[in-house]
Amino acid sequence: MDRMPLITLLLYSIPEELLIFTFGLIILGQKVHFPRVLGTSVLAAVGTYFIRLLPLPFGFNAIISVALIIVLFMVLFKMNFKQAFLATLLCTSTLLALENSVTLLLEMQLGLSIEKIWQEPLLRTLIGWPNLFIFAFVTWFIYKKRIRLNIVK
Repeated sequence: MDRMPLITLLLYSIPEELLIFTFGLIILGQKVHFPRVLGTSVLAAVGTYFIRLLPLPFGFNAIISVALIIVLFMVLFKMNFKQAFLATLLCTSTLLALENSVTLLLEMQLGLSIEKIWQEPLLRTLIGWPNLFIFAFVTWFIYKKRIRLNIVK
């Protein structure tokens, strides 16, 4: 069980979800309607917050959160399962790769342990911002270069 601080929910999880859904829509060549993406992002962040409170073995909350993203893509963005699965797979794997790389570099540069980061709510929130900026840049680059997956519906 992981009790996420409110500051992390507001200043990290919601922006992260916003980037996840924006990236997923852009990579599939779908139009991004900001109000819908923002609403979905808040819903996903709050849903993930409560999922993390469940007394589940390590990793199960992540599986449920991924399933939630797939369902939200399907229900709120009218994607079929294949599209929702691919969008979720691509955006979460990109985010995971960035998070692991950037956070490891920051830990080494700043001399911080993951335990220390996890104990301080503000540090826990701010340490993730560099990878969100990089993820935003990658999303913008894909949008500008019109990089799309051409999948059959």
